[in-house]
Amino acid sequence: MSRSITVELPRLSYYTGEVIEGTVVIETTSEAKSRGLYVDFTGTEETQITRQSGKTSHTYRSMANVPLWLDTVWNTEIFVFYARPSVRTYAQPVRFRSGGEGPEVYVELDGDRFFARELIGCRITLNRTGNARIRKVYTRLIGGEWARADGQQETTETYRTELDVPMEKIQVGVPFAFEIPIPADIASSYRGMYSYYSYILHVGLDIAFGFDIVAQTPIVIVR
Repeated sequence: MSRSITVELPRLSYYTGEVIEGTVVIETTSEAKSRGLYVDFTGTEETQITRQSGKTSHTYRSMANVPLWLDTVWNTEIFVFYARPSVRTYAQPVRFRSGGEGPEVYVELDGDRFFARELIGCRITLNRTGNARIRKVYTRLIGGEWARADGQQETTETYRTELDVPMEKIQVGVPFAFEIPIPADIASSYRGMYSYYSYILHVGLDIAFGFDIVAQTPIVIVR
């Protein structure tokens, strides 16, 4: 007896809050009783850590099938993306600043969730400089992965990009706006049971003959 189920979807990428519509075709050579049709929507997570000891190596693995979480993108047949307002509106800005005394930088982003190939809208205000000589303002977008497999843990920095803004373009107390490009082949943020991948955006003041002053915030990037 030959039976088959064919599913047709108009596309493979969806935003959270959307409705997935498709066509299901059931083919069989004879009648068969059925109690209904169900759809199982889950995500799959797998981590792998390899430890080297001399000439030998050992690989640790962990795998889990877990329900969909709202802050997770699963690299399976269907991708779930974050919807967010258009760029450069600052309708829902993310604000953060460096702490302590002395020079201070105040930062506004046009959101905390971005897609690959987008531009991160950034607006910085240098509130005070004190007696420090600031050579430049720089931004660093750093991506890293944490994984755990069979009792082993590993943290890896896998992405880093930097952008410098010369001090000649910045005035104390006056907001300065610029954009940070996100590459097309960047990895997606996710958080699973055995691993997670996250991004941190640093905005720092390069202080001559002193320690840099840095403000930072986590952001979500979806490929």
